[in-house]
Parts: sequence; structure tokens; C-alpha cells
Amino acid sequence: WFALEKDQSDSPEALYYPRVFVWVPSKLLPNDFSFTCIFCGKGEMRESDWNSNPNARRVVDLDSCYYILSKRVKCRNSCHKSCTMYHDKILQQLPPGLRNQFPAFLTHRSGIDKNVMTLVRSTIAHGLTPNLWEHIFRELHVFGSLWTLINQFEQIRQMILTPTRHLHHVEGPLCSVVKSLHEYGHAPISLLWTDNVRADRQFVERVIPTLRVNV
Repeated sequence: WFALEKDQSDSPEALYYPRVFVWVPSKLLPNDFSFTCIFCGKGEMRESDWNSNPNARRVVDLDSCYYILSKRVKCRNSCHKSCTMYHDKILQQLPPGLRNQFPAFLTHRSGIDKNVMTLVRSTIAHGLTPNLWEHIFRELHVFGSLWTLINQFEQIRQMILTPTRHLHHVEGPLCSVVKSLHEYGHAPISLLWTDNVRADRQFVERVIPTLRVNV
């Protein structure tokens, strides 16, 4: 929103900026607040530089990903060790109200948004398997303007950038798929899934005539 409010040219670059959550809780605490060193247990840990390896952590949200950008805290005692501000032992030293504002569960390799994790945990308790959640995330994280056609093995057969939801953008590529299946001796398309059968039926039956066979 703020990027689009700035004076700029017609370049769409601002639309591709990722979401970033900046986590520097020390800015919200009294000036005399300090963390107890999690390494030596004696010294005070104070705000230091920004994280550099990695610069930010990627977190999986329901339909996209965002990044957590944070600073480090460094021991002022003889050990001089440092850690990131989202380290578990640092979070535990924060007031509960502030600690609960941290939005994600982080592992060594990845991260997941807390709200998404609550949803996943609830649905698994009611019978939805982790394998199904993997498929759900893959579907929801697809770029909405990138129309994708897959086969029964979930192999991608077509990917088309579509500026609108109108089906005429995909008519040519669909006709090409039908033609190539015939030319190379493959079985014709007999089943097609769409999330809007009533609106799409006339179009797909015209472009893929074999869908009307034995119906």
C-alpha cells in the first residue's frame, strides 16, 4: 500500500515487493531494559546489528510467504557472543504481551505463521492428513494470474499468464494440447476439473470435444 502511494512511474515493480515483518522488540521496551546473556548467564545483552546470515527468515503463510527481519543482541560481558532477537531464550525474557506478538514458529530451516499452524493443528485433529495440507499449500501459493494445467500425475502441461479471468486467454493453448495429444498418439482428454462448472462447461466442451463422448 505505502509503496503504491509514492510518486512513481508506470513500473509494476512495487507490486512484487515481498511482505516483511520487522522484529525489533527492544524499541518497544524501556531504555534501561536489557536481556540476560543466554550464553554466560551473567552479562547484559544489548541491541546490535541486523541479521546477515540469513538477512531474513521466510515464513509460510496460508496463500503466500513473508519474511521476518530482525536485529541481533550482543553480550556486553567478556563472552561477547550474540544471537538473534527471535531466539527462544530471548523471547522468553520479553513481557508476555509483547512476546505473543511474534507471528511465527521457526525451525532450523523454515517457519510457519502461528495462525496457519493453529488451522493445520485443528484440521489434522479432525482427520485431514499432513499430506493433504501439502497439496493445499501448493495450490494456494500458486500465483493467481498464472493459469496452470496439470495432468493426472500432477505434471504441469501448460502455464499461461492471464491478465483477466476471461477464458479466451487460454483457448489457444488448450487447443494446442488437444492437437498434440492426437498427433503423438496419446489418449484424448476424457476428464477435466474446474472450480466453476456452470460457467466453464460450454467453453471447455467446445474446445475439447472429447469431453462430450459417452456423456
